[in-house]
Amino acid sequence: MILVLREWLSEQLSSPRPVFRTVEGLAACAASPEGVHAFARGLDLIQALPLEEMRAGEGFSTFLAQRLPQLLGKIASKREQHLNALRGQ
Repeated sequence: MILVLREWLSEQLSSPRPVFRTVEGLAACAASPEGVHAFARGLDLIQALPLEEMRAGEGFSTFLAQRLPQLLGKIASKREQHLNALRGQ
């Protein structure tokens, strides 16, 4: 699934807005209880992001510099909370 999504996103890079919406949705899924649970089982949805291609593409610099770090921070926080709960902390 991750490879399919990554390939699809790579094909959409000529139009940044739909990619932004997809990344936002993917981040919401990754931060959800189900997404965090999947991460704990070894499935990282963020791996679907074609970050190198986005860095090389036109129209992504502001999103990558500002919004993506916010999304990744939220996901990291949710993952940490979940993993701490699993450890009983």
